[in-house]
Amino acid sequence: MKNDICGNREGGSIRAIYTRQEENSAHSTEKKRTGLAKAAASVMLTVGEGIEGDRHGKNRERQLTLLDEGTRDWMQVQMTEGLCFQRFQENFLTRGLDYAVLHAGTRICIGSAEIEITQKGKKCFPECGRRQLGMECMLCGNACFAKVVQGGTVKTGDEIRL
Repeated sequence: MKNDICGNREGGSIRAIYTRQEENSAHSTEKKRTGLAKAAASVMLTVGEGIEGDRHGKNRERQLTLLDEGTRDWMQVQMTEGLCFQRFQENFLTRGLDYAVLHAGTRICIGSAEIEITQKGKKCFPECGRRQLGMECMLCGNACFAKVVQGGTVKTGDEIRL
């Protein structure tokens, strides 16, 4: 099922999908976040929740994270790590999506779902070693946060339409 809200301009594809679950502790009612990402072949996106079962879903404006695969590759070869290199974990690793044309409010269709960009770029923290040394960080321009505006299924390999 294709959504007619998005244009027909191809915007790349989904290279990989990752989820992070919340676990209920056996000894309490508190939820615990797991740090390990689990790769998924497909996920269901739900309005107001993001990826079903993903720990990011409770945040209204940051239900989903998108990252350019070239940026992930760049992060892995840097001699000086940024503060967020280990902390920032994407839900969707993208290939061929031009992050320069994205801005808050941009609608994107992936699979049978539609998402809206809520924030372009990852803000840098003052305590980041790269920032303190005046070094660039590609997370500032090649990552986005989004929310689900129409639920649906997204699979690895799905085309991204703008």
